[in-house]
Amino acid sequence: MKLINSLGIMETFKVKKSLKYYQKKLTKIRKSEAQTFIDIGMVYLEENQVDNALKYYRKAKLIYNNINDDKGTAFTYDIIGDAYLTERNFQKAIMSYQESFKIYGSMRSSEKNKIFDKIKKAEMASMATDIVKNKQKNAY
Repeated sequence: MKLINSLGIMETFKVKKSLKYYQKKLTKIRKSEAQTFIDIGMVYLEENQVDNALKYYRKAKLIYNNINDDKGTAFTYDIIGDAYLTERNFQKAIMSYQESFKIYGSMRSSEKNKIFDKIKKAEMASMATDIVKNKQKNAY
């Protein structure tokens, strides 16, 4: 009886090991899918089709969120910010960069410094745009 119980435990252990293997494999596949969405988004962004780029970036972000990949999520927020910046939508760019900054900060990643610089540049661009708009309004 002890031998049968031991064999049963061994079979259970093998199943758990194979489940872990397949879970890791599935995570790799999901990461690959997210990266493919990012690549497609990059092509759209190069073609100046920001809405399409954002659609694919958001799909990638959702996958990274679902698999708890903080680095992937932070990176995706970063490139979403870049896409908004190309449209001169400074507020949405800043919000995306701030999300990226928070995640990189929680990871203690040095990438947060790069994102901090992007936030500051987007804020400065936003202020400069506001100044130009106000001057144009006052000129007429």
